[in-house]
Amino acid sequence: MPMVGKKFKIVLKSDQDRPEQEQPYFEFEHLSGHQWIERVKIQESIEQAETGVEAVNRLFETLRIGLVGWGNMNNPETGQPIVFNVKKLQDLLTFGEARELNEAFIDKQLGISAKEIEKVGEEKSEHGKNDNEKS
Repeated sequence: MPMVGKKFKIVLKSDQDRPEQEQPYFEFEHLSGHQWIERVKIQESIEQAETGVEAVNRLFETLRIGLVGWGNMNNPETGQPIVFNVKKLQDLLTFGEARELNEAFIDKQLGISAKEIEKVGEEKSEHGKNDNEKS
């Protein structure tokens, strides 16, 4: 049965020690092939970004693809719930949290860790070198 559109939640590591019913979470849906292509194009463009600001903006842009909600997100000053608005994502997360969320998203989508994907990519690029290029 296709997974496209089915939802899943991600809780950041810093919130996993809270009681489950109080944990802030991000809700994503499984992506279609076309959505993955869009996401991968943006993700790959991060490395070609000319500025750090551009790279950070692109990271948040990739996170918005598939993000359909969040829960237990409260304003730390007022305690009031923060209403879901995908454009507010950069106001909620640090850069480190955004990277963690991105890796967790990939892990959940593919059933393989983002670090394992990087390792496979490195191995492929290493195999692509001729013997004179290898160190």
